[in-house]
Amino acid sequence: MPPELRRDAARNRELLLDAARRRLDTGDAELRMNALAADAGVGVGTAYRHFPDRQTLLAALAAPGVLALAGRIHEAKDGDDPLAAIGAVMRHVMLAQLDDRAVAEVLRDGPGTDPQVADTLARMTRDVQDLLDRAHARGEVAAVQPDDLRRLLCGLDHAARLGTDPTRDAGAYVDLVLAGLRTR
Repeated sequence: MPPELRRDAARNRELLLDAARRRLDTGDAELRMNALAADAGVGVGTAYRHFPDRQTLLAALAAPGVLALAGRIHEAKDGDDPLAAIGAVMRHVMLAQLDDRAVAEVLRDGPGTDPQVADTLARMTRDVQDLLDRAHARGEVAAVQPDDLRRLLCGLDHAARLGTDPTRDAGAYVDLVLAGLRTR
């Protein structure tokens, strides 16, 4: 939360985030500002002052999950076996997406105008690039870019949510993609 917010503004921001989280957790990913403002008991202008667009609102919701995911990716990238680390990273991303719809939305569509989440995503991308480069240099995976992997994982998140056991399906899908990344 920006430190310069007055107490009432900070309270309104939290009310809007709580309303958005409730809607997101019940499957409403549209997050219309007029509905959120009504849920939070604030004016729609207040909602837009705090969150100029849907992506910035999602980034605020996703920030803790994205930060935690970045930490897991950073830890995984330094392992001795880059191929195993790629698998671990993919599993971390899938579980983060399944655990928090805001994280899935931000990974898919970006952070809006949130500079902290944008910086965290950039750091994650650099870590994944380093890991992919190491695995490719060892001849273990085909040349693939972090953004390709991100798009694949976002698609796998969607596919896993369609099944009856998303966590199990996510693991199976990660294994399938990981097998496809390996060089023959």
